[in-house]
Amino acid sequence: MLCFLAAGSMNSVYATSFLAFDEFGGSYRDAEKSPSNFDDDLMCWAASAANVLAWTGWGDFVSNSEDEIFEYYQYYFKDTGFTAEGGMNWWFMGDAALYPDGPTVLDVWGGGNFWDPTTPYPRAASHTPGRNALEDIYDYWMDDNPSAAILSIVGGGIRHAVTLWGFELDEFSEIEGIYITDSDDSKYLEDPLDLLRYYPLFETTHFDYYGTDVGVAETYIVNMFPSAPVPEPATMFLLGSGLIGLAAFRRKLRKR
Repeated sequence: MLCFLAAGSMNSVYATSFLAFDEFGGSYRDAEKSPSNFDDDLMCWAASAANVLAWTGWGDFVSNSEDEIFEYYQYYFKDTGFTAEGGMNWWFMGDAALYPDGPTVLDVWGGGNFWDPTTPYPRAASHTPGRNALEDIYDYWMDDNPSAAILSIVGGGIRHAVTLWGFELDEFSEIEGIYITDSDDSKYLEDPLDLLRYYPLFETTHFDYYGTDVGVAETYIVNMFPSAPVPEPATMFLLGSGLIGLAAFRRKLRKR
């Protein structure tokens, strides 16, 4: 079930919205943590990755459900802090992308490796720090590049990952707020709604996150899958460990 929730008021009566899913299709995704699951407490980065993978189509090798993709991450990774970039690189290139962090973050080796090296790498940009981080994403979207973005937010002892879905713009087309989904906003509910939240910005990239001043530290942008992700058998062979890992993951689900 989908639900729209504004977490803050718009700053201007002239504001207009730009939402990636309205522009490029589909709907926003919101993988959630669960109070009964003790393997997801620190995996906001994986939940955000799952949202992006499900919406862009890169997750279809496993599922088009962000919640099932999030479970896939939980099967392979320890419940530990990590980066969205590291988690996405593992999805595309497998364990080799995790060097030297693999033993620290992986619980089960294998999995991922779903990118065919004969095609363009899906990452559009990453690690765009500072005041232009959000403007770069908006400009990329306005240039008609279907893509989704993850934000790393920091401040007041918080380091967290959320999924960016759009902007609120003032009469001069300046960004005055962001629309995000957040794996932590309903983590104490067993069956939470999918929530799209609005946060007004101040100081260009900062906003009030549950009473804490946080700012956008990094971004990670992933392009839409160029076509339906159903490779030919020869390409399937190239995906290697991704398919072997997927079989193991599905066996685990059947045993539940």
